[in-house]
Amino acid sequence: MHIEINAPSNERIKRLIKLQSKSRERKKNQLFVVEGTKEVTFAIENGLVVEELYYSKEKTVQEHLTAVEQCCTAKGLRPQWLACSNNVFSKIAYREGTSEMVGIVKMRSQQLEDLPLGENPLLMVCEGMEKPGNLGALLRTADAAGVSAVIMADAQVDLYNPNAIRSSVGCIFSMPVAFDTSENVIKFLREKGIKIYVTHIEAAAPYYEQDYKGPCAIIAGSEAWGVTDLWAEESDQNIVIPMRGINDSLNVSVAAAVVTFEAVRQRDMK
Repeated sequence: MHIEINAPSNERIKRLIKLQSKSRERKKNQLFVVEGTKEVTFAIENGLVVEELYYSKEKTVQEHLTAVEQCCTAKGLRPQWLACSNNVFSKIAYREGTSEMVGIVKMRSQQLEDLPLGENPLLMVCEGMEKPGNLGALLRTADAAGVSAVIMADAQVDLYNPNAIRSSVGCIFSMPVAFDTSENVIKFLREKGIKIYVTHIEAAAPYYEQDYKGPCAIIAGSEAWGVTDLWAEESDQNIVIPMRGINDSLNVSVAAAVVTFEAVRQRDMK
C-alpha cells in the first residue's frame, strides 16, 4: 500500500530532512538518504536495505516506479512507499526538476574487520579527508581501478553526506569502505601483511619505481596538509609523483588515481 503525504509538516518529512542535513541524526539512526531513481536502484542492487521510498505523485514516471518495485521484490525488500504531493517532494529533493524518488536506506558496516580483502588486496587509504566531494571522487577512482576496498583514517567527513553520495555517482554503494583511526588502520595493515606505500615528499622514491604486485595499500593525505608524520614513519616506502609544472601538489583523488592505476598496470602484466 502507498501512503499519501500532502503536507510538508508531516513527521516523516521532518525526519527525512533531518537525516539529509544532520550527520549526527544519520549516525544515531544508522540511516541515510539516497536521491534519484537510478541511485536508489543501484543501492538495492548492491545489497543495501531500503526502508522507505518517497516519490512525486505528479512527476514520477509509472514505469520507473514499477522497475524499482520489481528490484525490491527481487531482493526480498518490502519498503514503505510514500506518494508525495509536488510541494512536499520539492522540500526533500535536492535535484529539483530531475529527481523522481528519495529513499531512506540502512547503513552497512564500516568496520575494518568486515572488509572483503581477497587473496591479493590492493587498498586505497586516505588520512584526514575533510571534503565530501573529494570522498565521492576517491570512491569513483577506486571503483574504476577495481581496488579491494577504501579505508578512511582519521576522517573528518561523513560517508553518507548527500554531496559525497552524489559525487560518487553510485560508487558509494558498490565500494567497500571502512573508517578508523590511523593507529588502528596501520595495525590492521601490518597484521594482514599488506605493504604500505605513502605519498610523501620526504625520503621518497618515484611512485613508478615500486613493485605493487603483492598485497599493498596506497596512502594519500588530506587535501590541506598531506599525510602526518605517523604514516610517513610507518611507511614501507614513501613515494612521490614528480611534478613538472609550477604546482607542487595534486587533488587527493587525482594523486591516488595516478599511483593506483600504476599498481593496476603492474598487476595486469603478471
